[in-house]
Amino acid sequence: MPQMRRNNMRRNNPRSAFTLLELLVVIVIIATLISILLVGMGAARRAAQAASDRQAVSGMSLGVTQFKQDHAFIPPLVFDGEPLELTTTRRPESTTTAGGDGPVYSVDTNRWVVSIWDAGSGDDAEILRQRDRNTGVPLALPGGQSAWADPRYSKFALAYYLAGALPAEVDGVEGLGMYQPQESGGFRGVGAIVGRGRTTYEPYIDTGSSNVNLAQTYVDANEYAEHGGVVIDQSGIDTITSDTLSRFRTAVTDRNGVPYRYYRWEQGRMDSVAGKIVKVRTLDLNIPAALTDPVLRRQGLDDPISEVDVTAGDTKLRGARYAVVGAGGDGLFGTEAIEVILESLGRSGSSPNAEVEAGLRRQVWQDNVVEVGG
Repeated sequence: MPQMRRNNMRRNNPRSAFTLLELLVVIVIIATLISILLVGMGAARRAAQAASDRQAVSGMSLGVTQFKQDHAFIPPLVFDGEPLELTTTRRPESTTTAGGDGPVYSVDTNRWVVSIWDAGSGDDAEILRQRDRNTGVPLALPGGQSAWADPRYSKFALAYYLAGALPAEVDGVEGLGMYQPQESGGFRGVGAIVGRGRTTYEPYIDTGSSNVNLAQTYVDANEYAEHGGVVIDQSGIDTITSDTLSRFRTAVTDRNGVPYRYYRWEQGRMDSVAGKIVKVRTLDLNIPAALTDPVLRRQGLDDPISEVDVTAGDTKLRGARYAVVGAGGDGLFGTEAIEVILESLGRSGSSPNAEVEAGLRRQVWQDNVVEVGG
């Protein structure tokens, strides 16, 4: 009888422990839920960052619009000097005359002027179109240059003209802000008699957020390779930041420390037969490579007489003459040296053919954030 009672007690008491198999199943379920949660959090973070990028670029584009309303011209394209000088043997006319290399040059002891490409100058407009002024033929790139290299952007223009971040001997104002800017690259009243023509303008953008910052003495190691040079090391960066122009190298950067680029161009090509500027194909719009799908652009360049629409039907881009561009989360614009792009994608091996290269460039280009205007 006692033995029977103990057996009955075992049957009546449910077991209080999990088996090893049940524990493993629970662990797998929990791990799966955590992974789903992490993926969702990562996607939400990337979406928030992308929204922040769009807001930042949109804010700068609005700043350009307000600048144009105040001064009746859009911010000019600053000639940054090196490494953009690797892509063109030319200098802006004003800089050439003064013997400077950009981004600013000295006029006299106490006054400096920003080096710009002047759309009203025949020589400079040729650069802004990247076409010969007489024949309409695309300008030949210096030896060793990639077809994706393009000097028609500035890292410094947004800092100069929207933030007023130049030293007082250039824009007249200590700290942020500026005297009235002029299309020639100067600022009205700088170097003039006290009280003469000195209207002060506040910055057009806020540079105090996590995604819109001012970076002093900015140098991009990869940018040299983009324009036919090599990726410079720290000693090269130190050399550049120690020169006399380093205090003028101020850029507006994103959360990753990558500068926003200001692109500026002129449309059309000279038709030597008609004797006038024409726009027949979208390639005639002379849109910089960073603003168009690399695959479509490659197709258009491979077949120049084709009707490939490099704008992909974007009517706003077709009418544009400037753009504010952010590199997005990957920190690349798609115009960098192919070696830099391959490394960022975790690829190795020799340089790919033109078709494959365009596809690789598209991968890093597609998260660019772009606002354009005319």
